[in-house]
Amino acid sequence: MIHSGPGDRKGGGNLDPERFWQIHRNAIVNVHFIDRVSRSLTGKGMIRLKGRSETLTVSNRHMHLFRQM
Repeated sequence: MIHSGPGDRKGGGNLDPERFWQIHRNAIVNVHFIDRVSRSLTGKGMIRLKGRSETLTVSNRHMHLFRQM
């Protein structure tokens, strides 16, 4: 996962868009490390990465990328 702080506008401009997807305005993940995609009880998109215990929220704006998974 790539996490950018406030004011970091570089983002993932040089990353392969086939492998790296933005999940939120400040987070990009490598799709090969996504273990699970689900929805919370409130309808928010959630992903879990392989080898990580926490779940990450996917913004509504980027959820369309994960619907085919």
